[in-house]
Parts: sequence; structure tokens; C-alpha cells
Amino acid sequence: MERARTEWMRAQGMDHDELREEHGIVLVLASIKARFRAPARISDSFSFIRGRHRGARRRRGFLRSHRNVRRGEPDGEIVCDGLAEVACMDARAGRPRRFSAHHS
Repeated sequence: MERARTEWMRAQGMDHDELREEHGIVLVLASIKARFRAPARISDSFSFIRGRHRGARRRRGFLRSHRNVRRGEPDGEIVCDGLAEVACMDARAGRPRRFSAHHS
């Protein structure tokens, strides 16, 4: 699910190195809650579906989003779903930082 977030960011033209070097922020996984719904094998292929964002804590430097992991295609069987919370951190100070309007 975390890898899906970084791939989604890349598809949106956002790059972790650029965020750190040009804007002084890093985005880190703060927590994840997962529910496994079906067995999966290491050889299975998966689609990662970004669900709704829960931005209630966005102004405090956190962003929550729901994700589904599906077997095969995006409409395949859900094998896992979860809620990920990402923290916006000041790259230099290593402390939580609010998302600016530019980055949210």
C-alpha cells in the first residue's frame, strides 16, 4: 500500500527528492492499519487502488487515505484493505510540519 502511494505521487508529477530538496519536506509513513480479506501468493500480481482521503488531520501535518489491494486487475478480488497515515516532516529539523496549500 505504501508503494502504491509513491507510484501515485510519481504519476502526479511529484517526486520525493524534489519535495525534500526544493521544499524542505519529506513524507513518511506514520501508521498503517490493514485487514486481510483473502489469501495471496508471492507470485500473484496486484493492483493498488487509492480510495478516499480522510484529510481531517491534514492541517496538522498528517494525511490519511484508504487503499485496496486487489488480485490482478483493478476490478479483481480484494485481498487486503487498509488505512494509511502519512506524516509531512520538515526535512532539516526532522519534526512534523503542516502541509502547505501548495502540497496538499
